[in-house]
Amino acid sequence: MFIIKEVEPQPIREEIEQAVVPWVWETGTPGKSKAAQPVVVELKEGKEPVQLKQYAIKPEVRREIAPIIDQYLNLGILQESESEYNTPIFPVKKPNGKYRLVQDLRAINEITRDIHPVVANPYTLLTSVSEKFEWFTVIDLKDAFFCIPLALESRKYFAFEWENPDTGQRRQLTWSRLPQGFKNSLPIFGNQLARELEEWTTTQVTVPSMLYVILQYVHDIFLATTERDICSQLTISLLNMLGQGGYRVSRDKAQLVRTEVVYLECEISKGVRKLGTNRIAAICAIPVPRNHQELRSFLGMVGWCRLWILNFGLLARPLYEVLKEAHWTWGRAQEKAFLELKQALKEAPALGLPDLSKEFQQYVTERHRLALGVLTQKIGPWKRPVGYFSKQLDTVSSGWPGCLRAVAATVLLIQEARKLTLGRKLEVYVPHMVIAVLEQKGGHWLSSSRLLQYQALLREQDDIELKTTPHLNPAEFLRSDREEGELVHDCVEITEQVYASREDLKDVPIDGPDWELFTDGSSFVENGTRYAGYAVVTTLQVIEAKALPPGTSAQKAEIRALTRALELSKGKMVNVWIDSKYAFGVVHVHGALWKERGLLTSQGSTIKHRDEILLLLEAVREPAAVAVMHVPGYRREDGKIYQGNRLADKTAKRLAKEIRIQSALIPARRNPVNSYMKDEPPYLPDDVKLAHLVKAQKNDKGWYVTAAGQVVVPVKIMQAILETEHYKCHWGAEALVKFLKNEVISNQMLTMAKRVNATCPTCVKNNPLVRKQVQMGGLKVGPQPGDYWQIDFSELPKAQGNKYLLVYVCTFSGWPEAFPCRTNQAKEVVKTLLKEIIPRFGIPLGMSTDRGPHFVAGIIQGVAKALGIRWDLHTPWRPQSSGQVERMNQTLKNQLKKICQEAKVQWPQALPIALLRIRIKPRERIGVSPYEVLYGKAYHAATYQGDPHLTGDQVLLNYMLSLNKTLAAVRGALQWNRPLPLENPVHDISPGDMCM
Repeated sequence: MFIIKEVEPQPIREEIEQAVVPWVWETGTPGKSKAAQPVVVELKEGKEPVQLKQYAIKPEVRREIAPIIDQYLNLGILQESESEYNTPIFPVKKPNGKYRLVQDLRAINEITRDIHPVVANPYTLLTSVSEKFEWFTVIDLKDAFFCIPLALESRKYFAFEWENPDTGQRRQLTWSRLPQGFKNSLPIFGNQLARELEEWTTTQVTVPSMLYVILQYVHDIFLATTERDICSQLTISLLNMLGQGGYRVSRDKAQLVRTEVVYLECEISKGVRKLGTNRIAAICAIPVPRNHQELRSFLGMVGWCRLWILNFGLLARPLYEVLKEAHWTWGRAQEKAFLELKQALKEAPALGLPDLSKEFQQYVTERHRLALGVLTQKIGPWKRPVGYFSKQLDTVSSGWPGCLRAVAATVLLIQEARKLTLGRKLEVYVPHMVIAVLEQKGGHWLSSSRLLQYQALLREQDDIELKTTPHLNPAEFLRSDREEGELVHDCVEITEQVYASREDLKDVPIDGPDWELFTDGSSFVENGTRYAGYAVVTTLQVIEAKALPPGTSAQKAEIRALTRALELSKGKMVNVWIDSKYAFGVVHVHGALWKERGLLTSQGSTIKHRDEILLLLEAVREPAAVAVMHVPGYRREDGKIYQGNRLADKTAKRLAKEIRIQSALIPARRNPVNSYMKDEPPYLPDDVKLAHLVKAQKNDKGWYVTAAGQVVVPVKIMQAILETEHYKCHWGAEALVKFLKNEVISNQMLTMAKRVNATCPTCVKNNPLVRKQVQMGGLKVGPQPGDYWQIDFSELPKAQGNKYLLVYVCTFSGWPEAFPCRTNQAKEVVKTLLKEIIPRFGIPLGMSTDRGPHFVAGIIQGVAKALGIRWDLHTPWRPQSSGQVERMNQTLKNQLKKICQEAKVQWPQALPIALLRIRIKPRERIGVSPYEVLYGKAYHAATYQGDPHLTGDQVLLNYMLSLNKTLAAVRGALQWNRPLPLENPVHDISPGDMCM
């Protein structure tokens, strides 16, 4: 636990004790401000009352806080209430073993209006305390928030439940004063005390303002004066004002008329502030962190002291890296950083208080993407540090060249220093030519808004003066008498050499090139489909032009075009013209920046077209010499450059529509190994062993074929077949293997299929993690196909006016039907039932639905009664009752998402293919598909060129034989896999019967 010892109490001087009103000192009874008006708490509009139950409190703990409750009741700070609001209390144990009463007001804070917190910044609060002030007083108000009353109408919001530990009586209590834990208590009290202090200084203080300064941070008051007598006089006057105003001062924490005091955990004396010894001791006593929470706590405590620690960011970096990882790792680097930070605290220097009558000097450097610096003021011939700075550069500037990172570091630390300098003259020393590199190279790397911001701060501010220094770290700057000097490197030259995608890349044409190429990428939408293509041409001929997959963006097409032009120019001198500013910027500027930044955007996410940009950065090094120029694409001028650009544009647009039609959205029925059987099979010993096991014979091409026509496929080829067939339908491993085993057989088919399924990006993105559960019972199943259906509505993103999908599932065969609907009303159910289901499958014996209003409506029940359809309603709040249709909803959605992602169509267009995939997929338990159950034959896809298509008596005979075989298999599969209905007895044994 992080505990800072209190300041050692010292006796109050006799002359002060006798001069102040005695009731100013705290006596255990909170005060009450006489000037404060009752606070009215306003709620946000439309918020409901908060009603939270009380936490369980141990009886012994309740007895500990009972005296506190009784005291507050006697003083009127607490009072009984009957409120519709209630929030819990929880006692917190203090280091001395006693308990503090704390109320959990987070829910109330959520519904109350915010007040802008006008609270002093502790970081800059002491900037007005100059070296001339030698005597100080620090006053800490006791029970400060209880000094402010609450309006009667606002007290109900802070009610809580209290049970007396002795009598067991429960009652509701609420606060009549401003409670702790309320988000607006701090600014409300701070503003009230500030008003009373301002009135005191203007009406009661006669000392000239240049001889004293008074500061306030919430309930802590700081007084600094130039002379002891003035400090004593103002301290007595201030204490009397507070006592007569109703406030109470902590006697133990009072530091009155001293040359050294502790304020905001800093030890302050004439012109100096340093870390409090109690704070340093408490931080150094923290043990080695064991988890992320303890490490965050340590960094928070030590981070408050970063102003005193040179290069804090560099020292703490290994610890911050741990917080970025999900798993806890603690190694030597972290142990070293942990100990170095503690040692730096022990050696923390005494910083000078900012003297606004003097000029400031600041040294800035950048190391490891951190802005480091020290702010100083001269005291005689020496530089006394006022504060050490270390700030992490943002994601954007972290990817800039080193010299530009120094520019960003300069701007960042100037902004930090100005919080202390308050407009005084600031000389900034940097080991880089900041203005030169910003003006000449900033436009390539900085956005327009950031460039203007940097220029405004570095060039147009009267209080900022930039100077160069040869020193490379703050310690050298502090020790050296020589501040300015010449640099040992040229920032502009270094930036050009290091941060180009290639050192000799030009943006003006090369003399005497081997090739002059023009590239263009095209992407446009026509009839709802985005077409894309690219072209690489000269002024006279097309070098290469191809279509790209539908959905390819224009930027991606432009990058692809430039990449191919550079790859085709390998070993040659080439000039390349492009009309894309994006591709031009990638190859000349942004590509190197993104690569340096780890291919991340300014928000830290991966950049678009990451892989294509990496290929482009590799391809730019292929030519012997290369120049990439930008040509405005909108101009219709004559000349070689514009003619070549127009030819590339026309060619890319023409080729974009010549896309290859891929019929891979559904599985084909032809043997998938046919395309491999032209070559000799690469059988391994295990493959031959399998062939002998299944009694396969070699055909004339050397392939093993079983008597049933199955081809024994080598493992290497089987892997490729499984990948190809899986990407057509995205079925599960077992279903895919069952589907393929009619044609092929191989070793480890299921294992390979599972591996393919697990590595498919589309399946990983869409398939949920499902674990099999114990089956509790069977749902009702119809005796024949189409006799009994489960129905449900599923909601999908609105497309083509349809927002809902009405799904029917035949419980006997698993055959799905689905219909896009604009609404989920009863009329949609009646329409599909009368126009689709009954005309195709006949009048069903029964239907099964949940209890939604679209299924229990009178029109539905009336139609069912008239047609003699039994309408079963599921158990409410139990989705398992609709298990078959709920599972079908999930399967349909997954298939729709996969088809939409691959074919770039909307879900109503993808629905027929999704239904086909499900209908022809073999069911896991029975081994046959719904299509085979319904039609008695396997699904037959379209034939391909080169495959013989036989017709006649032989085909009819084969069909009849197949039908008989399929029906026999289906009958057996369904008979043994049908679940027993819950209302029928499972056996003929009754309670009391004797059985063996």
